[in-house]
Amino acid sequence: MTHSLHIETNPLPDDRGHFPPQKTWQLLPQANISSPSLLSTMRILIVGATGSLGTRLIPTLLAQKHQVIAFVRNPSKLTSILPALLHQRIETTTGDAEDINALKSALVEQKCDGVICVAGSPSSPFGSEASRQGYIGRAVALAAREVGESRGKPLRGWWLAGIIFMDVPGMQGKTFHDL
Repeated sequence: MTHSLHIETNPLPDDRGHFPPQKTWQLLPQANISSPSLLSTMRILIVGATGSLGTRLIPTLLAQKHQVIAFVRNPSKLTSILPALLHQRIETTTGDAEDINALKSALVEQKCDGVICVAGSPSSPFGSEASRQGYIGRAVALAAREVGESRGKPLRGWWLAGIIFMDVPGMQGKTFHDL
């Protein structure tokens, strides 16, 4: 019998608007899925795997049968925050998320089909402090594009962070980061 990961969380916040941190991790028997379209899996690089969104994406992607590769600066941080049940089911590669060459190497060496970027400190694009989010989002986009062009097949990409590198409508090609 095979098993799949099942995650139970309480999605409702308490009276102060805080979500409870308690999560229940358990293995349940895997459903019998016969549709070929549901069986396709991807090798997905997560940039920002040790953050709040990244740690939530890992079990979700695993539950959907994807192979997860965590791109992190500090592998020991990932080990300390993920339950062993999850950590043993993913691969890890180390690098700086602002380094396009490190990102390209990870995408190529790990034979990734897609990349999810959830890295960088979220901040207002109109604030006075520069955020790493824009630099990281841009580096990930450029690396994914270059790897896709060299393969002759684009990588799939999802950015849940990095709006700062996107064009501002009506601003003649300026990005949020330029403002």
